[in-house]
Amino acid sequence: MINAIIALVTAILPSVVTLIQALAAHQNPGEPPPTSAEVLEAFASACASSLAVDEEWLAAHPPDQG
Repeated sequence: MINAIIALVTAILPSVVTLIQALAAHQNPGEPPPTSAEVLEAFASACASSLAVDEEWLAAHPPDQG
């Protein structure tokens, strides 16, 4: 299942990056749109931040051992 998700994300990622660039250009008409690298870096940062929050929550709420 995870391989199918990775394949899907890999297939649509270029379109998602292009969409984000277009939205950024529309919202900030006087500025250049972000590069593909900037979009991917922001995505990676958001994922890492989300995982860190999840790990903190799991550490504070360990599963029952009973």
